[in-house]
Amino acid sequence: MSALPTPFGCAVCGIAQHHHGHQWSESVGLHQWQRPTGAQIKERMLARRAARVSAREPLSAERLTEYAALAAAATPGPWCTDAWEIYQGSEYQPGISEWIGETCRADEGDGGRADAAFIAAARTAVPELLAEVERLRAERTELDRTCDEVMKERDHLHDVADKLAYAVAPIEAIGEHSSENDPWENALDLITPAAEVEALRARVAELEQQRNVACSQCGDPETAWCPGCAACRCVPTCDRGCPTQTRPFAEAGEPA
Repeated sequence: MSALPTPFGCAVCGIAQHHHGHQWSESVGLHQWQRPTGAQIKERMLARRAARVSAREPLSAERLTEYAALAAAATPGPWCTDAWEIYQGSEYQPGISEWIGETCRADEGDGGRADAAFIAAARTAVPELLAEVERLRAERTELDRTCDEVMKERDHLHDVADKLAYAVAPIEAIGEHSSENDPWENALDLITPAAEVEALRARVAELEQQRNVACSQCGDPETAWCPGCAACRCVPTCDRGCPTQTRPFAEAGEPA
């Protein structure tokens, strides 16, 4: 199990991203972590599951059908016991319960009672276990299908996240995916927080409102500046003030 690659490990070597660093591979040489494909992830998960299964081959469909046929042909259950004798029914009733067989053995301390109890229980247990095997196999098939869908969705969302990240900044700025770099986090760091954006918008609105106030010197009610300095079109006596008023008007240039 330890030799199997991690399902979400590097596409080249299978090592997990958090401790990948720089690794050497015969196929590509020195490399950083590379995202595995959906097919690789599924293949690795199936391999790890198979490694946990016993070395014995799983029951074939033919063998299960054979067991089901044997159970169907036997005397209908449930079965019960009276010592080492086996009867039909959930509880032995003298003179009423139909006799199935017996396991009386003089060489066993209990006379075969344990064997009889096992056989009686198997009459009900075998059909139940066959049904459970069928249910679990159907569930596994559904899980495999769901796994395929999840992998496809994961790949799609990964591509969408890449597009969003590289829409924020080019690859030269935020880099590519590797064990030492995450372009998604880099893109998030470059995005201005919403609260800061709102504060900037409020400040812009405030400045626009101040700029639109009519000047007491020229009576300008809109956004045009009153005649004056060629640099800012404002005179030192204007209510809005002139950023160049600290120097002589002549040095600022003639009015536009």
